[in-house]
Amino acid sequence: MSTKSESMQKFIKFFKDKKVIITLISSVIFLCCILSSCVLFSSGSSNAELGEAYYQEPDLDNVIQTEEYGEVIADEILVVLKEDASKRDANKLAKSIGGKVVGEVEFINLFQIKTSVKSEEQLNSLISEIQKYDYVEIVGPESFLFLKEIQGTACTLYEDMYTVGENSKVYQMVRLEEAWRYIKASGVKLNKVHVGVTDSGLNTTSEELDGNVKISALSKDDENNVPDVNKKGKWDTGGYNHGTAVTNMIGADWSNGGTIGVAGGLGENLEITVSNLETGGREYTAIPVSNVDEEDLTEVAYYGRGYMVKTFSKMVKQIENGATIINYSWGSEKPDLYNSFDNAVFRKFLNKVAQKYPKVLFVAAAGNEADKGVALNGTNYDLGGTPAPNVITVGSVDNQGNRSWFSNKVTGGGEISLVAVGSNVPAVIHKKTGEAVNINGTSFATPQVTATAAMLRSINPDLTAAEIKDILVSTAVTEVKMGGKEKTIDSEAGGPLLQIHKAVLKVINDTRKAQKLPELKEEDLRKMGTIKAYAQQDEENPLEYKIIAELEKVSKGGTDVKVEMSGNGAFFGSSSKTLRTPGKLNWGFGFTSPDDQATLTLTRMDTNACSKIPISAIPFYQGKFEGHMYYQIDQVESQFSTFYGNDDFYVDLKAEVKEDKSVDIKMSSDTSYNTTLEGFPVTASIKISGNMAGTYNEEENIITASGNYNADAFVQKPKEIGGNDSISFKDLEGFSLNGSHTGDKFEGTCIMIDHGYTLNGTFVLERVGY
Repeated sequence: MSTKSESMQKFIKFFKDKKVIITLISSVIFLCCILSSCVLFSSGSSNAELGEAYYQEPDLDNVIQTEEYGEVIADEILVVLKEDASKRDANKLAKSIGGKVVGEVEFINLFQIKTSVKSEEQLNSLISEIQKYDYVEIVGPESFLFLKEIQGTACTLYEDMYTVGENSKVYQMVRLEEAWRYIKASGVKLNKVHVGVTDSGLNTTSEELDGNVKISALSKDDENNVPDVNKKGKWDTGGYNHGTAVTNMIGADWSNGGTIGVAGGLGENLEITVSNLETGGREYTAIPVSNVDEEDLTEVAYYGRGYMVKTFSKMVKQIENGATIINYSWGSEKPDLYNSFDNAVFRKFLNKVAQKYPKVLFVAAAGNEADKGVALNGTNYDLGGTPAPNVITVGSVDNQGNRSWFSNKVTGGGEISLVAVGSNVPAVIHKKTGEAVNINGTSFATPQVTATAAMLRSINPDLTAAEIKDILVSTAVTEVKMGGKEKTIDSEAGGPLLQIHKAVLKVINDTRKAQKLPELKEEDLRKMGTIKAYAQQDEENPLEYKIIAELEKVSKGGTDVKVEMSGNGAFFGSSSKTLRTPGKLNWGFGFTSPDDQATLTLTRMDTNACSKIPISAIPFYQGKFEGHMYYQIDQVESQFSTFYGNDDFYVDLKAEVKEDKSVDIKMSSDTSYNTTLEGFPVTASIKISGNMAGTYNEEENIITASGNYNADAFVQKPKEIGGNDSISFKDLEGFSLNGSHTGDKFEGTCIMIDHGYTLNGTFVLERVGY
C-alpha cells in the first residue's frame, strides 16, 4: 500500500464522501490490563523483533451505533502514522485532542488513543481534525471484529468419529490420507514449524493437548477454559471454544481417537501457540432462513468480538514468538464499504510483514455472511478477501463441492484463494457425551489450509509465504473424484479445492530436484505407502491361518514387516520378517479355541504404512460331528418288532453345523439280529438311510432337526413257517431330535415314528472336525 500523504488523504476523503462505515480489527498477544492501565507484555525469547505491542481493553459502556462507522467505541481513536513519524508524534497528537495513547503496535505505527468523545458527531469532528496532521496516514474508530463460526449438529460414537455418516468426506475431499502416505513413503526429512492461531484462546482441558504436537496458549492470559454457549446457555462447541476447535483441526493428537489434526502427523516438529482476541463475550445472531429453529444449531450463529488494536498486538507477538503461519478465522461483521478503513490498516500491516518477514503467511476465513448479498471485493472486509502474496483467503464448500450457503462470494478485486469443506465438519469431541460435534463455517475450512501450509514449511523450511500460496493454489483442483464420480467445485465458491497430496508431492520433488535426486511418481509413492495384507484359513483346521503381507515396492535395502496382535492366538515363529525386494511374506497363526478372536496389524517399517486384519476362530457351535441315536424296541409294539425282537436299536449320525447355524444330518443303520420266531431260530436285518435338516439357536443353546428316512427289513425264516419275509418303506417322515450344546458335544432326545408307532430315544453328537 502506498504511504504517500496525498494518496492517503484522497483515500480517507473517499470514505467520508461516501459515508462509509469503518470497522477495525484487533489481535496478536493477550496483554494484562490492571485498573484500565496497560501492562506491556514481555515476549520472552523471540525469533523476531517487531517492536512494542500493547493495548487497553475498551470500555463496553461506551459502545455507540453510528451511521458513519456502524457500532464503535465512542471514546477511542486508532491512528496509523507514516513511517517517519514516532511515538513522540503520537503522544503530541493525543495531547492536542485531549486524549492519551493507551495502546501501540509499533510494527505498523498503529496507536490506540483514549479520548473523552461520547457521540457520533464528536467522533466525526475529531477524525476530521486528525486527518489534517501531515504525519497521519490512516485514522478511524475502534470497532468490532467477529468470530467466524456457525455451529452445527452432533454425531455419535467417539471411536467412530470419522466413520459416522459422511464425516470422513471432509478429509477425503482434500486427500489428507494420501498426503501423509507420500510424506512417509518419500522418507523426506521434516523440520520444525510454528503455527500461530489468533482466535478466542485455548481451552487447556482439551485431551488433544496430550499428543506429541506442542500446543499451548501464547501467554497465561490467552488461556480460555470458559465453554462457548449459545443464547439459551447451551454449549456451542462441546464444552470448548472456537479457538480450541480450530486448533484441534490443525494439530490434534492422532492417537486418542478424537479429532484428527490435519498436520498432527508432524508430531514434535509442530508447535502451535494460541492467542485470545475475544473481548466482551459473544452475541447471538439468527441465520435468516424461514422458520428459524433456535434449538437447531445449523440455523443460528454465535459471534465472539474483538478489537483491531488487540488483533495487531496479538499478531505481532505471535510473529515475535516464532510463528511463521498465522491462522485467522475471524473477520468483519459483514462485507461492507465501511470496512475499507480496516482493510487499509491490514494492507499496511501485510505489506510491511512481506518486506521484513517474507516467510510469514496469513490464512484467513472468507467469512459466513453470504446471506447479506455483498461479495468480497478486496477492500470491504478486514483481512479475508485481500489480494496479497502473504494472504490466503479460504472459502467453504460442502462434501459435494457446492458452495456452502454461508460462505461469502467474491467480486471485483477481491480474492478467495482456495476452498475446503467447511460444512458439517467434525471438530471436537463433546466433553459430556463423548460424541463428535459437527460445526459449520469458513472458520473450519481455514485451518485445513493452515495445516497444509505447515506441512509444506516442515518439508522445506526455506519456502516464503508467496511460494507456499502459489504451490497451494496451483495444485488445487476444480474437479475431484469421490466414490467413483467426478464432482465439480462450484464456481460461486470463489476458488479451487485444496489438494493436500498434490501440494505435498510438489514440495517433496522440488526439494529432491535441488538435491539432484530423481523425481518421485505418485504411483511409486502409493505403492511405497501401502501394504496389502490378508489371512487365509486352513481348510483342514479352521483354527489356523496363514497371514500374508504383499509389498509392491520397497525402499533401497528392503524393509522389515512387523505383525502385532491384539486379542487371542499365537504366531508360529518370529513376528518380524524382512523383505529385500517386492514380493510376499507370510506367517502362521493359530487359535486355541473356537471362541477366540484377534486383530492383526501388519506394518512395513520403511514407511510405517500398516494394514489391520480382524480375524476370528470359527464359532464354538460350528463344525463336523458324529454320533448315534439309541432306541429300545420293547418300548412299543410295531411292525418292526417282528424283525427287531427286544434288542436295542442304534442309528448312526453324521452332522455338520454351519456358520449360519444351519444343521445337516445324515442317518444310516445296517444291523442284523438273531431272535426266535414261532419256536424257530431266525436272523433279521434292517437297513435305514435318511436325512434331517435343522438349526442351532445360539440364544437358547438348542439344536433341532427333523427329516425323512427309507427302511428295508429282511427276515430269513425256515420253510416250516413260511420262508423269508421282506418289507420296504420309502420317504417316511419319521425322525426328529432336540438337544443342547456343551463343549464339543450335542446331546438330547430323539423320536422315531414308524407307521403310527412312536419310539423315544436319546442321541449324542461329538465334534470330529471343523
